[in-house]
Amino acid sequence: MISSIRIEGYRGFEHFEMSGLGRVNLLVGTNNSGKTSVLEAIYLLSSMGDPISLWQFAVAPRRAVAADIVYSSRPSCEALTH
Repeated sequence: MISSIRIEGYRGFEHFEMSGLGRVNLLVGTNNSGKTSVLEAIYLLSSMGDPISLWQFAVAPRRAVAADIVYSSRPSCEALTH
């Protein structure tokens, strides 16, 4: 289970952090506020460099992203994607 996430330099986020996450979390916001970007970042990190997952996001060029996901039962996971 993911307990926190930190996203830096991905799409519209210079710095974004959520902590205290539970088994079910609700992202709420206006249009174009970054809800989908948070889900994309989690997806990319959880893919652990899977070429197909990375290819899906290579179609629309984006800046480099640095992010951490902290799992409550596993060590933190860091990734740098293009």
